[in-house]
Amino acid sequence: MIYKLRTSFLLPAELGETTSKYIFETEQAGVAEPYVAKLLGVLKEDVKDLNKALTKLTVNSKVESTAEADGVRDDLLIAFRDMVDIGKRRQNPDIVAAYQKVFAVIEKAGLRIYRYGYTEKSGRLAALFEELDQPEFQIAIATLKADELYNELKAAEDAFLAIYGERLREDTTQNSITLEDARRKAVPHVNIFLGVLSTLELFEPEVYETLSAKINAITSEIMAIARARRTRNDNDGSSDTGNSPGNGDSSDEDNTSNDNNTPDDSNDPEDSDV
Repeated sequence: MIYKLRTSFLLPAELGETTSKYIFETEQAGVAEPYVAKLLGVLKEDVKDLNKALTKLTVNSKVESTAEADGVRDDLLIAFRDMVDIGKRRQNPDIVAAYQKVFAVIEKAGLRIYRYGYTEKSGRLAALFEELDQPEFQIAIATLKADELYNELKAAEDAFLAIYGERLREDTTQNSITLEDARRKAVPHVNIFLGVLSTLELFEPEVYETLSAKINAITSEIMAIARARRTRNDNDGSSDTGNSPGNGDSSDEDNTSNDNNTPDDSNDPEDSDV
């Protein structure tokens, strides 16, 4: 059986490298199935696009400043969430009520919004602000003494949007695929490829057993690296996920092959956002 590759856990460079390894091992195995050959051709183009987009990041002057602005809003978002959360431990019933009111909105938007890609994160923040800007919530935020922090978060989001807009305009003038688009294009193709191999192995295990083992070894290796990074980030509150730097949107959909190599993380926000 083919192990699951959680593409949302991977950095763009890791996605490209892993895909290249899949291609190499499949070609070495001499798979005769015509559909697999067509898929390999598509995956090769995806790898080229990912590499082009990654190379472009080194010449786009706004990439670093975009990442820095995103880091600022992440820090403020976490600080605001945690400051509101403190309200549940207070003895004052008005503060507890304010906490319940505001935290419910934060929870609805996502307790780990900072893990999402640039555009998804901005969309969720816009929805959060639209609700929390209402007078009843502003009163509750002030009761929690989190109003200054809330306004700093909104200002940080405005600053990010301005810088990110400049970056997108610069990307457009370079007339080449963005990292976000390259990633979004590659992910479903990788998932289809792994699904096809899983099906072929089911019907002809003696033919695909060796190749499946090599594919699974590649998947296990990169997932071990990605999960270790994710654990470190959970421990330190960092937002360095598979969507940074360059931030492809975190709408990657993982394939549904068996995930026997690692525990299931299906409740993670990146994986549920499909």
